[in-house]
Parts: sequence; C-alpha cells; structure tokens
Amino acid sequence: MTLSRARGRRRLLAAGTAGSLLLAGLAATAVTAPGAQADVAADCAQAFDVSGLSVGDTVTALSVVSGTDPIEITGTYLGVYEGGIAPGVDMIMIDFSDDAAVTKAGGIWEGMSGSPVYAGDPADGNVIGAVAYGLSYGPTPIAGVTPFADMDTYLTSASHHVDVPTSTARTVARRSAGDVTTAQASQGFSRLRTPLSISGVGGGTLTSARKDAVKGGLSLPTRTLASDGRIAGLASGTSVDDVAAGGTLGVALSLGDLTVGAIGTTTSVCGSTLVGFGHPFDHAGEADYALTPADTVYIQPDSLNQPFKVANFGEPVGTITQDRLAGVSGVLGSVPDSASVTTSLTAGSDKTLSTDVYEASYVPDIAYYSGYYTRYLALDGDAMGVVDQTWSITGTEDGDPFTLTSGDVHSGGSWISRYLFAAGPAMAAYTLDDMDGVTITSVDVSSEQTSTTNKVWALRRVEQRVAGEWKKVGKHGVALTGGTLHVRAVLRSHGRTVSVPFSFEVTDPGRGYGTLRVRAGLSNYSWRSSDAASVAELQQELDAAVRNDQVKAVLAVQGGTRSKVVADLPRDGVAYGSATDAATFVGVKAGAVG
Repeated sequence: MTLSRARGRRRLLAAGTAGSLLLAGLAATAVTAPGAQADVAADCAQAFDVSGLSVGDTVTALSVVSGTDPIEITGTYLGVYEGGIAPGVDMIMIDFSDDAAVTKAGGIWEGMSGSPVYAGDPADGNVIGAVAYGLSYGPTPIAGVTPFADMDTYLTSASHHVDVPTSTARTVARRSAGDVTTAQASQGFSRLRTPLSISGVGGGTLTSARKDAVKGGLSLPTRTLASDGRIAGLASGTSVDDVAAGGTLGVALSLGDLTVGAIGTTTSVCGSTLVGFGHPFDHAGEADYALTPADTVYIQPDSLNQPFKVANFGEPVGTITQDRLAGVSGVLGSVPDSASVTTSLTAGSDKTLSTDVYEASYVPDIAYYSGYYTRYLALDGDAMGVVDQTWSITGTEDGDPFTLTSGDVHSGGSWISRYLFAAGPAMAAYTLDDMDGVTITSVDVSSEQTSTTNKVWALRRVEQRVAGEWKKVGKHGVALTGGTLHVRAVLRSHGRTVSVPFSFEVTDPGRGYGTLRVRAGLSNYSWRSSDAASVAELQQELDAAVRNDQVKAVLAVQGGTRSKVVADLPRDGVAYGSATDAATFVGVKAGAVG
C-alpha cells in the first residue's frame, strides 16, 4: 500500500488559521419557520449565472444541522463583490438573517463551508455557488459564496482574508438592513474555518503532550491540531448515500480512536465525483485523503466567534483527490491506503488504541499521541510503576518489506517519563518518513506494567577500586596502576543504593591521560537524532542504543585505549544522570600498564 505524502511534511498545516469570509448583517425582519428537510438536489448540478439575479431575490442553501439529512436554508441575494476571492473570481454575497436555523445558531457556522446555494428550487440543480466565507468581525448571517463555476478550476491566487473597500462595505451595510455597520463590513472577509481537529484526546492531555514534546526536542509538525469537540467520534449507520449536495462532508487524515480531520459540506455530486468546501482544506494540490459522510450532532452557538458544527465521521466511502483554492474534490468508491497504528498498555486497566492513518506524514504524529494517551487512559491517575515496552514498525523500502523492532523500560512521574513512553516509536517513524523509498504500513506498540511502584535510580557518584577498596573518583581523576581499570557507578532511589560495575583493559596508555564518562540510561539520547539513511542503519542504531535501565561507561585514553561498556541495572527501574554532573565526567591519568 502507498500512503500519500503532503508537500513540506515538516510545515505547520494552515487548517487552524482563521477562515470564514462572512459578509454583513442580521436584517431586522421576521424570522422564517425552521427549514424543512430538503429534497436531495439533482446530481450533476449546473452553474447558475448570477447576472440573472436581482438584489433582494430569494435563494436557498442546503446544509445539515442535525443527523445526515440537509435542510433548506433561505437567504437573500445581496450582490457581487467583483474579484473578492481572487483576481477574476467574484464573491457572491448572501444574507441568511431571515432563516430560523441561522438565527438559532447566531450566524452561519464553521462546517457550513461548501453548502450549495441555489437559484430557485434546489431540486432543479441550478447552483450559484458554495458558502465559504464570512465577515471577519464575528458571528454573522452574511455569507461570501464561491461561484460554482470556479470550484473545479485551479485558481492561482486567493487569500485567507479579503479586504473590502469602503464603497462595498457601505453597500453591504445598507442591503443588510443595518444589522451590520459599515465599520464592521470594512473589516473584510475570512474563510469559514475548517479547523484540523483530533478526537479521542482531551484538550488538557493534548496540551501536555505538546509541551512534553517541546521539552524533549520533538518538533511536532501538526501543532495546529485542535481538541475542541468538533469531531465527536465515529458514527455508525452512515453510508455513501449520505454524501449528497448539502450533506456533511468529512475529510480525514486518520480514522479510529484518534481521528484527525475537518468537517465541511458537499456542494455537488455528479456520478462518482463530488466537490465541496468552497475553499481549501490544506491547499495540498493533488491529495489522497479519506472521504467520509458525517453525522451532525448539533450546531454550537458562539457569541464571540463563528458558531461551529459538531459531527461524527462515518466510515470512508471514497478519496479526496484534489485540495485546491476553490474547494476539494473527490471520487466515491475507492478508499485510500492506510497505515495502522496500535498502542496498548496492560496496567491497572488494559487499554488499546487503534487508528488507521491515510496521510503518511501523520503516522509519526499519531504514533506519539496514541502512545501518550494510551498511558494516560490505562493508568487513570495511578503511578506508572515500571513498564516494559516493545514495538515494531513494518513497511516497504524500495518495494521490499521490512520490520523494525526495539523496546525499552519506562518508569516515573515526570514529564520525561511521559514523553519517552510515547517518543521511541514515534521518533523512529519520523526517521523512516524522511527516507526516500520508504513507506510505513504499521506501527505496533505493546507495553506491560511489571511493578506498580515508580523506580527511578539517580547516578550519585563514580568509584574506583584501589587496593581492594572502593574510593570516590574526584575531579582529579583516577590513576591506572595496572592493565585493568575497575570502576562502578553508584545510584540511589528512595534511600536504597545499587552499584553497576565496569572493567576496562587498558592495553595502550597513549599520552598518559584521558577521560571516563558515565551516563545513566535516561540521559542517553544519541539515536533519537538519527542520521540513518536506510532501515538497516536505523535498526543498527536501535540495537546499539542504551536502554533506560542501563548505564554506559566510556573510557578514552588520548592516543591510546578507547572502550565502551554498557551494563544493566541490578534492580527493576530506570536510571538517570546528566552528562554535566561531576560524577559523570572524570579525568584519567594513565600510568604504567603492567
């Protein structure tokens, strides 16, 4: 299977930026009755020339406010802002202030992007365009509509924000019956937002995961992910039949326990192809995202910003193939390939999270968040204790299958313990994703709690055995009086002491001096900044990496012996000790070697 790769994988997605090109105002007129369930508009809708409309003419939009069936939303044609979306692409302005659904929500809503607007009966299929923009000043019933004729055309220029000249602002204010002032309209338009949201992770946990990643040096490309409740979860009972004009449209980068994507609206379906949104999802050009129907839960009012739709994604029923400035388009039927990410922890309660990822560049991110949240759910506030973790990543390299394996031990309640529990397989996935010709097909992480008590051993000192006695190594180093140097690392945890011995055979005294460096497991991060150019090289790095329950000692005699020894802790738990501690850096004075 081949996953899509978005351009500029390390860049932040623009999906979280302001995006609602709303125009002006609530008319102080009677409110119509709530929209009736609409007859599904005919497939293969035709673009309607707005020159056939007059200011004040009634138009009808289709959109979903609950469930999967679109309702009719009545509006009034205000006019055209020439070149409002891009050079040569006009913005059609519609006032929905008389509609009950819009009034109840407090304005047009995020997730309404792509809602088709018709001249006359929607069943006739005469589409003016798709709702895509709203006034920037705040909630508004005035919509900026992308002309339908331009939605399948590649536009060369368009902005998230559109300035409005004073003359146009005055027109909007006048035609909206004064509910929007000239000053408000002069603030211009912004795209109706389609924030890239993640379900399954609470906002506090998402923030914690991001902060820990920053501390640990992991630069998450998708920091604009929002855990804002817009994606409630996965729906059951939706089908391809729910992908219709005015129906809620899901664009998903991943689906499962951690669903990542955005909600908009389908503008038109013609046979097996469709268009929607009326503005970009991520402006990726050619795309390979999962296309899903969605079940709308409700429209959330917002008195400060735009109201927004809360919905559940359905199972994928097709592929979004184009992500352009005038909207997205896709094909029903074939579903894009995916990589599976599964993380499990057996502890006080067992927890397994499983997610299918459709965008290759998101596999490492999902692996990190999935591991982080699995730990959070399984422990449910309890101590991590000691956890033994193993993981594997499968895929293909230049068409040949591979399996990458590794593991580690984790313990403690600090940020670094939380971070490292999730970061190991994620960092390996990032390294693989940077390799040409490599495609990941699965990430599988299995963890088991072996003790309910945190056991973190701190490196306190390094000792040398001299004449049968252990003596602390000071800043003046150790003396080599024979061919074998015997040292040990002394670590403590909760009043208990353990020692880890090392022996070095010094066969060449070199210049008579050198260094001895001792680092406890948690302080070894060398492989995480991997320069591996192949899967085999990465596996070698992983095999050579120092585990969290090990201690590494490196002896380097200038011009002479160089040796590294890695030894296990004699007790359960993990070890740490900063490389800048006096105990970890000691000079070595090499004497005569016997």
